[in-house]
Amino acid sequence: MQDEEIEELLEGALSETGEVIIQEHGFDRAEHEAYIQKIIGRFQNPNISDHVTRVGRGPLRKLGKNDRLIRPASLYWQLTGKEPVHLATVIAAVLLYVNDEDPEAKQLQEMIAAQGFEKTLREVAELDADDPLIPIIMKRVEELQRK
Repeated sequence: MQDEEIEELLEGALSETGEVIIQEHGFDRAEHEAYIQKIIGRFQNPNISDHVTRVGRGPLRKLGKNDRLIRPASLYWQLTGKEPVHLATVIAAVLLYVNDEDPEAKQLQEMIAAQGFEKTLREVAELDADDPLIPIIMKRVEELQRK
C-alpha cells in the first residue's frame, strides 16, 4: 500500500463495488465512503502484513461468474452504464498472476497458454462471447503487459 498506483486502484475498485452495493441494496453513500476509507486505512497499517501470494491465491474462484470481481463488474456496467475500469484492471491482474505454488494459478496460466486470455476469461467467468466486459478487460491486460 506504499504504492500510489495500487492505492488508487484499490480505492477505485472499492468505489465501483460500492456503487453496486449502494444501488442494489440501498446502502447510504456517505457511510459506505467512510467504510472504504476505513478499509484503506487498515491496508496502510504497516503493522499488518498480507502477502501477495495469499491475496492472489485461488484466481479461478475469484474469476467465477458470481464471485467478487466479475459479478460486481457486470452489475456496475449494467447499473451505471460506465466501464468498470478499476475492476477490469484487477481482473486483468488476476489473469496475469503467476504463482507455481498455487494450483489454481498454475491451472489458469496453463489455460491461457493453451487458448489465450480471452477464451480463458470467457470460460472461467462464464461470459458470453459478446459480453461488454471482455474488451474492457482485454484492454487492461494489454496495458498491464506493457508495464
